[in-house]
Amino acid sequence: MAAVEVEADGVLSEMIGIGNVCVDAEIEHKGFGRLLMSAAGIYIRENKRKGILLCKSKVKGFYHNCGWQIVCSNNTWINFERYHDGVMMDTEEPQRYKSLVINRNF
Repeated sequence: MAAVEVEADGVLSEMIGIGNVCVDAEIEHKGFGRLLMSAAGIYIRENKRKGILLCKSKVKGFYHNCGWQIVCSNNTWINFERYHDGVMMDTEEPQRYKSLVINRNF
């Protein structure tokens, strides 16, 4: 987890970025990834922040099942470079932004 600044349609917010949630292949599908995401969610809420994560298309379903929503933006930038994969946030409803700028990778 890392503190990141996110500018969504011109509004700057400090969020907590979640990156590379992985478990060993031998223990996949036993609930450990969901447990990690649950602990991350508790930490995010206790710190009164929103969470954001970057993900490949093949794992969007996992994060969605953990309560994260797809962020729709055709104009996403991370550290001045265009980003083309998935962005999700821990919100109740899917979000749609014209522009999403994240100050660093995480």
